[in-house]
Amino acid sequence: MIGVGQVLQQALRLHGRRDALLQEDRRIRQEAGICRARQDRKESVEAVLDALEQRFHEKSMGLLETLLTAFLNDVLPRDAADDQKVTMELEHLRGLPALQVQVCQGGLPEDALRGRGGSVANVLSAGLRFIAVARSSGMRGSLLGMRPFLVLDEADCWLSPSRVGDFARVIQQLSRDLGLQVLIISHHDSHLFSGFPIFLSRETGTDGYPSAQVQHPPLMAKKNVETPKGEWAPVREISLRNFLSHEDTVIPLTPGVTVLTGENDVGKSAVTQAIRAVAYNDAGDGMIRHGAEKATITIRFADDTAIQWERVRKGSPKVIYRKLKGDQVEQETPSAREVPEWVTQMLGIRLQDDLDVQVSDQKSPVFLLQESPAKRAQILDIGRESQYLRKMRESWKRQVDEDRRTIRAGEKRLQAVETALSHLQDLPELVEQLTVLERQSQSLQKQQEDLLRRERQWLPCDQAQKRLQAFSLPDSRVVLPAGKEELHRLQAFLPQQTQAARLHKRLRVGIPDASLSRLPDAQTMENLRRLPESIRMAKQILQLQEKRRRLKIPQSLRTECLKEAQGKLQELSGMSGLGQQAAGFLQRLRETRGAEQEARQKLSRIQQQKKSLLGNQENCPVCGGSLPPVHDHPEVA
Repeated sequence: MIGVGQVLQQALRLHGRRDALLQEDRRIRQEAGICRARQDRKESVEAVLDALEQRFHEKSMGLLETLLTAFLNDVLPRDAADDQKVTMELEHLRGLPALQVQVCQGGLPEDALRGRGGSVANVLSAGLRFIAVARSSGMRGSLLGMRPFLVLDEADCWLSPSRVGDFARVIQQLSRDLGLQVLIISHHDSHLFSGFPIFLSRETGTDGYPSAQVQHPPLMAKKNVETPKGEWAPVREISLRNFLSHEDTVIPLTPGVTVLTGENDVGKSAVTQAIRAVAYNDAGDGMIRHGAEKATITIRFADDTAIQWERVRKGSPKVIYRKLKGDQVEQETPSAREVPEWVTQMLGIRLQDDLDVQVSDQKSPVFLLQESPAKRAQILDIGRESQYLRKMRESWKRQVDEDRRTIRAGEKRLQAVETALSHLQDLPELVEQLTVLERQSQSLQKQQEDLLRRERQWLPCDQAQKRLQAFSLPDSRVVLPAGKEELHRLQAFLPQQTQAARLHKRLRVGIPDASLSRLPDAQTMENLRRLPESIRMAKQILQLQEKRRRLKIPQSLRTECLKEAQGKLQELSGMSGLGQQAAGFLQRLRETRGAEQEARQKLSRIQQQKKSLLGNQENCPVCGGSLPPVHDHPEVA
């Protein structure tokens, strides 16, 4: 049967569950309130982000407009009256920035790609590549940082030879000012360029197939350069073995501008393909030279470290990446498609939003102008500040989406909590009623225990009363009074045994006065009561006497012990005199040792004086002989 206490415990547990639901209800409402407040301010926050981005772009785009305008006018100058200016207009489409690039001539804007010729597209594309690489290059190994390295493959393809010199001078100036290493690949004469010239010619290789041969001015002796931590070591050389038309070619690079020229279809752009093969692993078996089983590309840096890419025609793995220090292999990673992360970190050439910023393609010399306005803004905003703004916008978008999910989930959970609370709304009143019932139950239980205790106490009294009633007296039967005033009369009625006293203590009742004349007097009853204690004391006295008898010492032995003790005392008194004598001996011994120590010190000083005197003599003043290292006269010493 379940008691009130168990029901109360279950009710209290439900009450605790109700408190937890109330707390959850408050928490859900608070979180949902915060999320709704952010939702209400969504437009204001996005307006602030748009304003920040607009201000940044206005400031940043102003600098880019000036740079591109100067580049365009230096390479393709116009009359002062017909001056041209590059303009960039920033818009927002679907919450994202969109960049329009135009060329204004005579105050009239024209589309930079479709409204002008190919030469303008060449110049602006090269300038946009410089800007994108310069803005994205950073600390080595960082996520935002790329190697300050740029390959311009036929970026001057639509320029006339008379304009190539001006184009090359601007490239040289930008490379020096922005700190970029640049490789220019062109079909024009190398004398038109400012930079280290390399000429490729076609000859027959050792395998009988045409092969590219390198011609360039003498280089300084190779010297390893210690690169400071966090900075990029420039590319020293690119080696191609059995790759396309290159049987075994080494292309040296300078830290500034290197110009690679040559005949048509000699293998100039193969250098670009080799760099892309290492950076993106996008070269197939068709890149392996005829008759060869594998192709190898090695990009070596100024600190004598290198990345080696190797692809085999048959076998597995198809591609192997190696990290070299000098000629020693430090790391080797097979890779079927993906480029190992350590290669990307070490090479520093990577795609930005699926667009190759650092290595141009001969067949697609136009850069960014053919992309969408949103793509242009995204690529040119890969600098640190724009990245912060972009991350802020992305974080805000994630927060808004999370708030929406929180509100939906909170509303669903809040409905379930409210349903559960509706079932428990009468629980506090029920707990209060059960608490009152529990107190009443505890009170009744205590009364029941008190009745049982009284019943246990009365049972011996009832038995004793029955025993007393068994006695028959001449005058009348025993009647037990109920008051304490007749307690002494009961004592006179008890038998002359200790049992009467025990019955008297348990009953605490009296006997009628008519029976007192037949009972012993009070003194007799007191003696009977003390009798057991007197017997115990007598037994203890007997035991003590027995122990004393067993331990009794004869008189003669006691006398002998006393005499022996007196003799020991006399001996001890004599030994006290010996102690005083020993103390005197110790005192004299200390004095003797002190005198001995003093004599030794005097002897040491005399020997030092003797050594000092003999040290200045060549012959002994006593015996006249020569003085060896050890010389002494015992009789004199």
